[in-house]
Amino acid sequence: MSPCGVGVDGAGALIVSACEFCGIYKILRNGTTTVVAGVIGICGTTDGIGSIARFYYPSSVATDAQQNVAYITDQGNSRIRAMDLLTYNVTTVTGSSANYREGAFSTALFNYCSGVIFRSTATGKVLYITDNKNNRIRKANFSSLLVSTVAIVPVPFYLDLSVDEVRLFVGSDNGAIFQVYLPNSSATILAGADGVSGYVDAVGPAARFHAIHGVALNHDESALFVGDWLNYVLRRIELSNRSVTTAAGTGAMATIEGGSVLSMCAKWLLSSNTNVVSNCNILGS
Repeated sequence: MSPCGVGVDGAGALIVSACEFCGIYKILRNGTTTVVAGVIGICGTTDGIGSIARFYYPSSVATDAQQNVAYITDQGNSRIRAMDLLTYNVTTVTGSSANYREGAFSTALFNYCSGVIFRSTATGKVLYITDNKNNRIRKANFSSLLVSTVAIVPVPFYLDLSVDEVRLFVGSDNGAIFQVYLPNSSATILAGADGVSGYVDAVGPAARFHAIHGVALNHDESALFVGDWLNYVLRRIELSNRSVTTAAGTGAMATIEGGSVLSMCAKWLLSSNTNVVSNCNILGS
């Protein structure tokens, strides 16, 4: 399947992007799996219903507040796509080719957009997007139909947003976890070091990661879980003191489920909440 992103629809089914195979799967609670958009192994840019639609490395998945629409970062096409979860009609929200441009949804450009988070606020619906090769966090505002930059972060990949919508937590492919304070767009390193990879459990900048492919806050936002992709482990950062520990995994590539150990972050339930790790890309709710 090559899972990269995971969302949840209104019935509790998983919506999973098969990034390397250019399709979108739906996994029911009983384990039944179907392809609901795209054709496995055939990539492209076409909008349309179900098998008519095409993607090119669909990455992150975020569902709206009513869980009726899945927003998908179409990474290889540098576009944000929307999929109706009842009809599986796929449309392009914004983006058209790899470049950088602010402005209207119809003209804005991204370069290798990776992560996406949906929020419904008092002023309307917004998407926060990691624009990987432009080194930016972008905001798509559905009220104004405008795309803007909210922060500069080197090589951002996946992200999560605090419930109060004040802090973004961003995993960088450069080896650091950034915290973005949205009121002033400041970005600071929470853990790890920009441009340095490794595997070290430690506090703040002394910790080391290798290819961060997933971040998710826990239910009370006291900790941040991190999919440490090339170390084959799940890490936990205590936000009170920035202490980084290994929550699951041995560092060996494998698929072993059970207890508190997962050697390869393939598919796992975290605690009593609906948290899923898919290819070390984490969904938290």
